[in-house]
Amino acid sequence: MLQYVFRNFRRQSEPNRSGAAKSALRLQLCGYDIKMKAISHPRDIRHRLGLNQQEFWGRIGVTQSGGSRYESGRTMPKPVQELLRLVHVDQIDVRRITRGDFQVISYLKSAEPRLYKRLRQQALTGNGSKRHARRR
Repeated sequence: MLQYVFRNFRRQSEPNRSGAAKSALRLQLCGYDIKMKAISHPRDIRHRLGLNQQEFWGRIGVTQSGGSRYESGRTMPKPVQELLRLVHVDQIDVRRITRGDFQVISYLKSAEPRLYKRLRQQALTGNGSKRHARRR
């Protein structure tokens, strides 16, 4: 029931919001503390998604018992927090990310740092490349 309410609320509230507002709302609803940049309540996120511990924690490579300890207050390592955010908050399918993707990013960072910075900023703010495509 809670999962239906959460999804329905997201559908109703998102059409009139900007990209940043949508993300902030989604993150706020999922228990992601924007100011702290940390997952504050993984149990709340799991409940809102309607998943059991095995499904939720298994998607990021954490055992059910380990996830249970994090939900009970044990400090979560930064890499686990980031995976949780990527997979369950940002809804990114990390199985589709390849070593080649990381190699391209690494190359772009070192060979074209200004281009990398501009592309990264555009991706984060949601500003499309339409403006830059007309320059060609």
